[in-house]
Amino acid sequence: MRALFATKWLRVGIMLLIAGVLGVLAHNAVPIEAKVRSTPMVFGADEANADLLDRVELTRRRADGVESRWVFVRDGDEWRQVEPFVHPVDTWAMRKFAAIASGLAVVRQEPATEATLRSLALEPPSGTLKLSAGERATTIEFGVRGLAGKAFLRKRVGTLPPGDILVVDAELHQRALGIDPSEWRSRALFPNATRAVSVQFDGGSLPLTLERKGNAWEFTAPSKTRADAQQVEDFLAASARCESSGFIADRPQQLAMYGLDPPSAAVEVTSKVDSRTLLIGDPIAIGSQDRFGMMEGTPSVLRLSATTLAALLPRFELLVSPIASGVRAADMTQIEILQPSTESVRSLLLERTLDGWQCAAVASSEVQKDVLSKLIAALTETRAKSLASGAANPADVIATVVLRGVGGTTLGAVIVSRSTETGEWALDDGSGVRRVYPPAMEIPLTREALLRGN
Repeated sequence: MRALFATKWLRVGIMLLIAGVLGVLAHNAVPIEAKVRSTPMVFGADEANADLLDRVELTRRRADGVESRWVFVRDGDEWRQVEPFVHPVDTWAMRKFAAIASGLAVVRQEPATEATLRSLALEPPSGTLKLSAGERATTIEFGVRGLAGKAFLRKRVGTLPPGDILVVDAELHQRALGIDPSEWRSRALFPNATRAVSVQFDGGSLPLTLERKGNAWEFTAPSKTRADAQQVEDFLAASARCESSGFIADRPQQLAMYGLDPPSAAVEVTSKVDSRTLLIGDPIAIGSQDRFGMMEGTPSVLRLSATTLAALLPRFELLVSPIASGVRAADMTQIEILQPSTESVRSLLLERTLDGWQCAAVASSEVQKDVLSKLIAALTETRAKSLASGAANPADVIATVVLRGVGGTTLGAVIVSRSTETGEWALDDGSGVRRVYPPAMEIPLTREALLRGN
């Protein structure tokens, strides 16, 4: 009985002891929020706000006293370097400055003396970083980096003199003083390519020029011919994703040593926003497929990978429309086939009716719809197996097919030829670019083939 009584009071005593300890801890505890508020920060809430930041100025001072300076400004949602020369900049790279600065806590603070400032490389500073948001500007003067990942700096607000020496984590020092500023530049070559209105390739045997015509694309040089709209759009989408592989040299003394004076090739993409020209130079090294490059107007030599070059310099035949005629079958109301003969040109005129086609010149005849469909498909749907430049040999020309619309308006014409040597067909819409088809292809052109009962 006594044992049970003693055990009971022992439990009560332990509980009272625990309650007392918890009470003391609660009395002495500081709320988490209060601890956070008590930690001094280098920047105030608005001084390093990435959404308000519109200008970043960075200077670096070498041991010999020579200073380098970079200035970055925001234009809408985009950033660009304006000093030492103009170049687009990665938006995230600038916002990163604000992100690091906003979380920069003061580990220790000590008064600034002349001797201390000199010993910590704060007089003059190793570098400065000025973050501006409208009229508000905050400048950081960087000193040396110490042990355990700490560093020294002083803060200056506006035109006021700098304050005490602050000991902080070295992350902002590393970004401002330890990274090559070229790493912050945008590597995109043609970011607005999907909005292009013209593209020019200058290099090789002949320059090529592509121009947008409404929703279609056509080559205007070296000859005027239709382009494959889907292939061009795919090319522009790929161009918008192309980037350089890095920056090799700024303000080079001799462009010729990179094969850029003159360049071996150039690609110019003009969009509704801007016009950018990429100059392509020599291979980076013997046996390398990578090449030197430069955006015209920007004094920085780039490295262009073989993959990037392949995307930006597609073969001509891949962009040309493989279809013989750009006329739509639904728009045709007349098809006239002109065939040369010994003394004259024979004509076969087919006209669309409400329920099909007819040949008014041969009243007793009937147009074979399935055969005519093969001719129309050959002209407006079938993709050529290859391309050939220049007009066909006159001896190989079989016929000229004229396509007309409502009111007899000529929509287009196709010159049909067939090689006497290979039997291959070639269709030329007058552009001087022949679409070549295999010998086995059927292209009905005669009365005997198209009419029944003639």
